[in-house]
Amino acid sequence: MKLRSSLVGVSILAFVSSLLGDEVEDSINEALKLYKEGKYSEASTSLQVAVNGINEKKGGTISSALPEKIGEWKGAEINNSNALSVLGGGTTVERKYTKGDRDATITIIADSPMIGQVIGLMSNPTIAGLAGMKMKKAGANTVSIQKDQGMGQIVVDNRFLIQIQGSELKEADVLELAGAVKTDVLKEIK
Repeated sequence: MKLRSSLVGVSILAFVSSLLGDEVEDSINEALKLYKEGKYSEASTSLQVAVNGINEKKGGTISSALPEKIGEWKGAEINNSNALSVLGGGTTVERKYTKGDRDATITIIADSPMIGQVIGLMSNPTIAGLAGMKMKKAGANTVSIQKDQGMGQIVVDNRFLIQIQGSELKEADVLELAGAVKTDVLKEIK
């Protein structure tokens, strides 16, 4: 009986996954058809639907880099967003964490043009220092910490920007949270 239930569950999951993939492919095909008919606005809308579908899939993969629990910090539900599309593209995944009466949010921004600007700042410790930041290690990651603001940032593979921020966060909190993000998962995303 358990085997049968498992097979039904796997079949349903495969079916739902294929529908999402079909939705993306259908949107692309529809956009091509509309483009050939000279309906450029409608073609653009269909392509945006396809891009959003792809970003949703990518966001689901990125979300696996955010653990449910970090030390005594408990994670809430993960939120995926394509809100950065108005700024040139990218996917945003975030999870809020609570520990007692304090909270923190870890946000992962993927494939956004704004990451290049942050890399320039973080790659030069002198400029980072002038901007009120200091560099610290959290596991294998270099974290750029905004002094006295409870905020830190990590760049992974020049594609992902991880931001840690919250109320009443101390430097040790930022480093604990930053060290727990599974950056190896991000490095494997194509």
